[in-house]
Amino acid sequence: MATVHQFTQYLFALNHQANAARFAWFNFCKSHCEGGIIFDTSVVNRFICRALSHPYWQNNRVLLSEEVISSLENFMYKKVSEADRRNFNWNRLLNAALTQIVAIEDSEQLAKVIERHNEKNHDNVAKSKVVHDGKKQAIAIRVLKDNSIEVRGYDNLAIIIDGELVPLTQDQVLYYDSNLELSMRHIHHISVAPFTTARFIVNSHNVTRVSGSLIKDHTFQKYDIFTAQLLKSLARVFYPIKRLEQYFIDPQSDPQYQELKTFLERAMLLIQGNHPDSFTIGKNAIERGKMEMDSLYPSDKYLLALIRELESILNKQYGPQLEKFVNNTDGRKSSWEKSKTPEKSDSIATSPSAEFLADAEPIN
Repeated sequence: MATVHQFTQYLFALNHQANAARFAWFNFCKSHCEGGIIFDTSVVNRFICRALSHPYWQNNRVLLSEEVISSLENFMYKKVSEADRRNFNWNRLLNAALTQIVAIEDSEQLAKVIERHNEKNHDNVAKSKVVHDGKKQAIAIRVLKDNSIEVRGYDNLAIIIDGELVPLTQDQVLYYDSNLELSMRHIHHISVAPFTTARFIVNSHNVTRVSGSLIKDHTFQKYDIFTAQLLKSLARVFYPIKRLEQYFIDPQSDPQYQELKTFLERAMLLIQGNHPDSFTIGKNAIERGKMEMDSLYPSDKYLLALIRELESILNKQYGPQLEKFVNNTDGRKSSWEKSKTPEKSDSIATSPSAEFLADAEPIN
């Protein structure tokens, strides 16, 4: 069978910049796919679905559909053997112009659509659970029988296939081994901003370093490439990952959480001990604590208590100075200051074999 690399080379020779749809398809194959995998219907449908998740292609479906059909037919009849052409499953190919997209506004219904879809592929799954990640997003956490974990992100868009609602995009996945470390055996994809995906692998010699790229917009172009960089230094990737991990990893086992907690506790001790730089220490601790709590641990009561205690102590010692700092640097409300906090899973644990997903039903 033909490979993705062969198809990508064909598009390049065909003039991959001839139109926006061909340019996007070329970039998608280069940025989202491994060149050596078989070029089949699933690859084409994945491109179509990923494209249709963007408003630009929702408004230009005909152009997208025409380019997909034209390039695909030319490639199949000019570059692929007759036997391979017969094996290509044309009947399962999506038509971008005719595919109906449904925006699911109710979070409970979105969870049910995801659960029903995932039930069809559960042979190796021990437990699973869908949790809300904001009003229009959800994540499916699946513990496999070897205690590894898949964390798959979804938006609220679905398409109708064979009379059933199916999540439009299904390729935003993080893979964890049984020790809850990002897997070195998989390629990871995570949404890091609207219409921006981070695609990366974990360094096989150092699990704290990653290599990959950021891919943006309806053209699927790479705009940032990183090689063997510390994950923690890549804020645009690190923080979205940590935000998802709050739903299934106990913060007590999270080094980032422990480091933040220790930092705040140490700042408290220094201020209480009348350190000469108490105001600067406290100001920095409050600023970092609010930022990381807002981004990573929005409903953690212990961190909230530490931050409030720091503010109280500084207020007693440096009232007007602290008020000026707060007004200048913290005009917006953090999520933990709002009356409503994000929903998160009822049960978290340090390992898949503990109490994680305790209320989830085993998959038969």
